[in-house]
Amino acid sequence: MNDLVVDSWRGVRACVIGGTGFLGYQIVDRLLSRMADVRVLAPDAPPDHPIRQRPEVEWIRGDIRDRSALAAAAAGCRVVFQASGPVYVGTSQRIAQLDSHTAGTHALLAALPQTCRLVHTSSLVTIGGTRDGRVLDESSPYPNARLPIEYIRAKRLGEVAALKAAGEGADVVVTNPAYLIGPHDYGKSVMGNFCTRFWRGRIPFAPPGGYNLVDVRDVGEGHVLAAERGRRGERYFLGGENLPLKSFVELLAAAAGYRPRWLPTCPTGLLGCIAALQECRGRLLGKTPYPSFEHVRLNRFTWYATAEKATRELGYSARPVKQSVADAFHWHSSHSPWRTSGFNRWWLRAT
Repeated sequence: MNDLVVDSWRGVRACVIGGTGFLGYQIVDRLLSRMADVRVLAPDAPPDHPIRQRPEVEWIRGDIRDRSALAAAAAGCRVVFQASGPVYVGTSQRIAQLDSHTAGTHALLAALPQTCRLVHTSSLVTIGGTRDGRVLDESSPYPNARLPIEYIRAKRLGEVAALKAAGEGADVVVTNPAYLIGPHDYGKSVMGNFCTRFWRGRIPFAPPGGYNLVDVRDVGEGHVLAAERGRRGERYFLGGENLPLKSFVELLAAAAGYRPRWLPTCPTGLLGCIAALQECRGRLLGKTPYPSFEHVRLNRFTWYATAEKATRELGYSARPVKQSVADAFHWHSSHSPWRTSGFNRWWLRAT
């Protein structure tokens, strides 16, 4: 086990950039349970967001692209968690996404106090996906350098900047979370959107490919462990189970008490045709297409990795995905209830 960078959080000032987000709030919650002094840099949150019931949190409203707010947020902190940044897989908001993950990371590195540790949140997509189902780790050669997906490019550039700063002496640790699922999804995350679309009957098939899926609560804990025990300049994959998306949607159906009359895997070619229609619709209506061409490119791969390094060095662990899916269903169904009807009710049918 590594020597602890932080052996007690009591009275330690920590800042979570993006602390009202799906992952960010889980980091906030775990820091508060350890008696840290928590500061959050984030835009406004929904009225029912639990951070509004945490008066002990110092909240600076803004984002990582606001240099004055960023400097105020980082001032006096022992640890800063960079958990912000938009996730767009489609044709819109590319400039904002790239600016947040690259220019924002550079601005944060410049604003860090000299004695502060940065835990930079990257992604599984910077470790990579393969067409043959191989399981990768932090040391694997990156296989997707030419994959034209703007989100991957943005995350890669942000991670490169963070690791470069570590090589120049900054105290930076990088985390690479898998695809996040679980409760408390107030902003409707990427996977939260996928789950609710399926439960409402809007995804009548399983996409091709596969993901490593993990509970957002475990990844929040993993970030705090990375701050405590992570080695400077190292990457830590924080993941759970490697699952074909067909197996994942079967878990979604079981959690909701559904017994679909059919649940085929959509061929990549057919998914591409659907994406073409949605891209045209998105251009006409000014909406983000779902699925998009970038979704099709993602789903040609299996995004599988192992968290063995984080388990060994950080003491990280993750609960079963089946439990996370059940908890996510109960949370989403209680916060925005829905009822299937007509065709969707027929094909999903209750058990």
